[in-house]
Amino acid sequence: MKPIPLLAFGLLAVTACTPAAAGELDITARFRVSAAEPSITHFVNTTPLSGYCQQRPDLCRPDDVTITIPLDINRTWQIPAPIEAHNYQRVDGTWKEISIHSSENGGSYPLRFRLNLLARQYLRGVLDPGASAGDLMARSSYPGINGSSVGGCSGRTGSGNIDQYNFAWIVPADFRVCSRPFTTGEPFGPYSGSITRVSIGYELVNPNPLRMPNGTYTGVVSYDVGRGKAIDLGEGEYSDSVINFNLTLTVEHQIRVEFPANSDRVLLEPDGGWLDWLNKGRRPTRLYREQPFRLWGSAPMHMYLTCEYAMGNRCGIANNRTGEQVPVDITLTLPDAFRYQGQLVQQLALPVGQPAALTFDAIRPLLSGRSQLHYSVAQEHMAGMLANAGTTYQGDVTIIFDAEI
Repeated sequence: MKPIPLLAFGLLAVTACTPAAAGELDITARFRVSAAEPSITHFVNTTPLSGYCQQRPDLCRPDDVTITIPLDINRTWQIPAPIEAHNYQRVDGTWKEISIHSSENGGSYPLRFRLNLLARQYLRGVLDPGASAGDLMARSSYPGINGSSVGGCSGRTGSGNIDQYNFAWIVPADFRVCSRPFTTGEPFGPYSGSITRVSIGYELVNPNPLRMPNGTYTGVVSYDVGRGKAIDLGEGEYSDSVINFNLTLTVEHQIRVEFPANSDRVLLEPDGGWLDWLNKGRRPTRLYREQPFRLWGSAPMHMYLTCEYAMGNRCGIANNRTGEQVPVDITLTLPDAFRYQGQLVQQLALPVGQPAALTFDAIRPLLSGRSQLHYSVAQEHMAGMLANAGTTYQGDVTIIFDAEI
């Protein structure tokens, strides 16, 4: 038997009290760096699916997501009745700009939210004493929920029988009335019925988690419910007057720096070693060493140097006998997953001290990225150093990786 479109039945409002209750709904999303899915650079929805698309996934589209609203509406089904007592919805689908905040790090970020789908179940209920049942079977062929609404809220395929019907209509990105009026004037009812199993679909435009420190970020967006309110399903007695959507977004970055064994000591030498100097007396053009390391990260990262011998914005090394100091240029090369002021990081000089720290932004998660530190003493210092042959120049340098996690 073809499903009966009870959605087409007209409604006559039950005289309603004004409820003061608020329904609470939790929406969660998480960003976590994963070696299995390194390309994920956005929040992933972790809200459990419920309502219409959980019960009838075959009737939902791949991008439909619904959660059940704690809302029931008692109504009297009857023909004739006003438009608000037919299959009716008036839902605020406009984008809402809200702020999510972390009490852990004090950060606040903007987020956009809107409702985009509304599903419900219509229950015919019990015929009032002395009322007319009408020809229910004949009514199954009348235009009702099967088809597009008047107003532009296209639907998902419904299912049901002569006692109940489940369906969903999209919510356009504005605030409009959509309805599917009954097309016959034949009297019917009243039946004491209800609207139940109300569930809502939503869209989120989240901030970029790669620019957010680790933490849990929360925010609330609220919708009034009832006749003439933000969520309006027509005439009836509503069990709630407000629906609060409690948003929780969790950011879980990681930072890991891995150097090869014995990397705590860096020996600076001429390009090609000391043989040209020892055998031919050729003065080196510089002293140099590259130090490779591996980097894992997905959060903004600050880097700077601290020095045993600070020489302006560079660290120095000192002669162990004379105390003479010469500056060492320390530069950084990173994979293209990290950028400095939007540019690739290729032998970028690292500054001394936290106030001068450079900030590197992740454009995607980096897992075991090959990176390098470059140490060099310029040619202009070679003559003075070679005049102290047989002595040692040394100094301690600390590389600070300060990630926003």
